[in-house]
Amino acid sequence: MKQVYLKILDGKIKKKQYLMKNRKVYFFFIALCILQLFYLLYHRSDFKFTILKNSFNINSGRTYAVSSEVIESNNILINNKINNFNMSKKLKNDTYFYQRFVEFNYPIRIKINSKYIFFLIDEEITNDCILYKAGVYLKIAKC
Repeated sequence: MKQVYLKILDGKIKKKQYLMKNRKVYFFFIALCILQLFYLLYHRSDFKFTILKNSFNINSGRTYAVSSEVIESNNILINNKINNFNMSKKLKNDTYFYQRFVEFNYPIRIKINSKYIFFLIDEEITNDCILYKAGVYLKIAKC
């Protein structure tokens, strides 16, 4: 009877050792996966920790998302309290820029018959318009 008890006791001890080895291997692989995740996020995917750190601040990721011209347009519209705007034909023809421009300035809508028209800084303003405000990349005229 003592021998059976010892065998069972030996079996339980072996089971515990086997489970402990499995746990160590399991935790090793979990730690390895987490380290690889940090490596991929930090070095390979062009992930910016500052975006994550400042994610709840106002205007935190603007410079990473859109171009400087679009940011400048938004600043001009907000600072001058302009409710609607239009864009020059040259700006409208660039569909990539047009889409970003309209979506980024969303509460302020584009309107065909608006008296405020955006032009690129190197564009000529039409004769019936006067320069209202100029920035680094864009200028806005009042018609």
